[in-house]
Amino acid sequence: LDFAFSVLNAGSGMRYIAMSEPVPLTFRTGVSFRPGQALFVLEAAVPVKGNPEILAGAEYSLTRALTFRAGLKYKTGAQYDFTSFLTAGLGFRLPFFEREGYYYELDYSFQPNSDLDNVHRVTLSGRY
Repeated sequence: LDFAFSVLNAGSGMRYIAMSEPVPLTFRTGVSFRPGQALFVLEAAVPVKGNPEILAGAEYSLTRALTFRAGLKYKTGAQYDFTSFLTAGLGFRLPFFEREGYYYELDYSFQPNSDLDNVHRVTLSGRY
């Protein structure tokens, strides 16, 4: 069981020439639990100004190279249908780049009906 807490955008606002804008101070906390090949996560984000959001997710590693993911993202006060809160994804570890503990991962996620219509995300990351 792991716990986390963070404060985002603490400090003075952003400044450009003679203009200054405050940044949105936000408090985040979360907990995760990893039983075997699965991972479960629950997170809350509370901005000082704005609506809080609750995020929940799960992933299951079918093999060392393939992981399935699903999640929910609920923002209080949002006017969306239920499917806009769902996310889904896949993760692939790329074995042909693996060298002495270094490896690369290719992740894909999909979120239907977000503020930007359907959102597809692709990430390539390296672990060193």
